Amino acid sequence: MELFKKDIFSDYIPIWSETNIIDEDMGQAFVKEIKANYSLFCDDIIKIRSFKGFDINSSNFILTTPATEIILKVLDNKNDYFLKFAELERARSAYELPIPQTFLNNDNCIFTNFGNKKIMLSEYKSGNFFKGGEREFKLLNNSIQKIIDCSDKIDINSENNLKFDSDLFHSNLIKIFNNNLNCSEELTSKYSDILFENYQNILDSLIEVKEFSFNKFDQSAYHIDLHPHNIIMSEFECTLIDIDSFHKISLSQFIGFTLFKLIRQQRSHGINNFLANDFIKLLRIHDSQKLDLTYKSLRIHAIQEILRRLSIIFEQNLYTGESKWNSVIPLHLSGLKECNLIFSEY
Repeated sequence: MELFKKDIFSDYIPIWSETNIIDEDMGQAFVKEIKANYSLFCDDIIKIRSFKGFDINSSNFILTTPATEIILKVLDNKNDYFLKFAELERARSAYELPIPQTFLNNDNCIFTNFGNKKIMLSEYKSGNFFKGGEREFKLLNNSIQKIIDCSDKIDINSENNLKFDSDLFHSNLIKIFNNNLNCSEELTSKYSDILFENYQNILDSLIEVKEFSFNKFDQSAYHIDLHPHNIIMSEFECTLIDIDSFHKISLSQFIGFTLFKLIRQQRSHGINNFLANDFIKLLRIHDSQKLDLTYKSLRIHAIQEILRRLSIIFEQNLYTGESKWNSVIPLHLSGLKECNLIFSEY
């Protein structure tokens, strides 16, 4: 298996479709809802274009008016989104949280009904996705520091809803291999070889996670999915997007998985001038927090998050016969090995 290979997040230039859908049924539906519910944006909408990147949890569009550009996000109708987005917008205003501004509709709400889904409008930040290198890591460090400084003041879900059940994962893993991957036709046809090749590595990683003593009490509001496409880099700042990925997790879970995703990104582009240890040295944290940011802790937390994501994929394949995340199985499997190399330099 080739490590640090370019993947779906390696492109660092955001690509929006050239097709203007404003005259299509969906485009007309967007225009109707926006004009009815957002008097702030009463200018005529000229263009509506879709994002051409990896879009699974939501659909993203860019709206162009004579005065500005705006991001339109279409989300599932989930109650837990509502309070979270409102609280994050409060934190953005109060503590300069480095996220885009979300715009309220005429009812002073962040979300607007759109059929069986919700739509949300937010500020468009121009720039490229995170690529890597010392300059970008230092800009990112400033944004990470702002999150750390205010994380305990952001009141989102009261407990960690990203728990990893190692016993359930082990059980599902055995079921998949005992059934010769018959639980899912796609797993059988596309991913059986790579799963069998990495079976022992998955088990070894699971044992490490099960034997590690996690700090269950250090949990605050952090972003759990800072892959390159969730960081917009401009000349002087970086902005974190996909804000529904803020959850109540530990600092080491946040930093560990973030550094894994971003250092593997710069390596995929042949950049290797900024290491995990360089990033940690820049952070202003309490001595007590430093105990959770050791090489072993960051590595194990990153591995645990990879296994948690694999666990979701396995469970969906076992019980529904498919998973929308199957295509990222090879990324997760190589990630288990990449973590060991990334944090060995710390």
